[in-house]
Amino acid sequence: MKTMKFLQAALIPVATLLYSCNGDGTTPSEIQVEGIKLDKSEILAFVGDEIKLEAILTPADADNATIEWSSSDENIATVDSTGLVVLRMQGEASIYATCNGLYDQCDLTSVFVEVGQYYCSDGTFSDEYDPQKAIAAVFYTRQHPNDLSDYSGTGIRRQKCHGYAVALHDAIDSYCIWGPYDILECYPKDSEGNPIDNFSGNTSDTDWSGYLYTQMIYEAAQKEEGLWGNDVLNDYAACWYAMNYEQKAHAPENSSGWFLPSGSQLWEIFENIEILDRQQETALVENDWYWSSSEYCDIPWEGANFLNTQQGSIEAYDKFKGAMLVRSVIAF
Repeated sequence: MKTMKFLQAALIPVATLLYSCNGDGTTPSEIQVEGIKLDKSEILAFVGDEIKLEAILTPADADNATIEWSSSDENIATVDSTGLVVLRMQGEASIYATCNGLYDQCDLTSVFVEVGQYYCSDGTFSDEYDPQKAIAAVFYTRQHPNDLSDYSGTGIRRQKCHGYAVALHDAIDSYCIWGPYDILECYPKDSEGNPIDNFSGNTSDTDWSGYLYTQMIYEAAQKEEGLWGNDVLNDYAACWYAMNYEQKAHAPENSSGWFLPSGSQLWEIFENIEILDRQQETALVENDWYWSSSEYCDIPWEGANFLNTQQGSIEAYDKFKGAMLVRSVIAF
């Protein structure tokens, strides 16, 4: 009897194995992968970017769901085992996600941008001026260290931008005021919250947060009588015209949208004035003045900074009495 029990016990796992195996080595209880889909099919990005791709399997509870990642050209873009893509150089490549013989791909274009290139309405960049497509000229690449703006909520979809471009035309053909005598704190601060000089020496690099300031001004306007109140010219007119440049030139989906540049951004534009002077129609108006979104650090309750194209200097003037032009800026 003892021998019989031993043989019976020994046969149980063997019988179970024979019953459960299919010819392909799977078991009837396994759920097979029927499809794979990447969350992005096309990407336009910049050299140095890191982008996370997600692969969606059908059904979601499939077994044996190991995903293999690969790049068609690792000189242009690499991808790791988690779907993290790193853009190495300018060019085009495809990223593949494969599972159980099924695959999907994401085609990407890696862009390298230089100062002086034209930013086009379709989100691309060009060395050649096309008046039908070009909307701005690049004046600085990467996000400046002193730009405290967060671009996550814009079409850029990340905290830091890749650079800035200045509009090819003025936002308005006449002068406007900056805004009321409010202190919005549109100026750089030190660790204790004290104003940092954003005026002396013209070339000061302290004040790059134009997008942030524009959002602060916009929020202040919203707290009054709605968007800019009933009379644009008696509210924050300069900022309104800067943002409303959208009506003249549509901002690309992968951009920040138009904003009023800060003092240091205006000065950087003036330092690279040749990128606008190449075409007579895109040049800044000579012997004139352009508002920034920066309040003057010493008297923020009254003064705002502006660019004097005649003197080649950053100056400050009365927010409500000053009459200046507006040239919008966009981040990408």
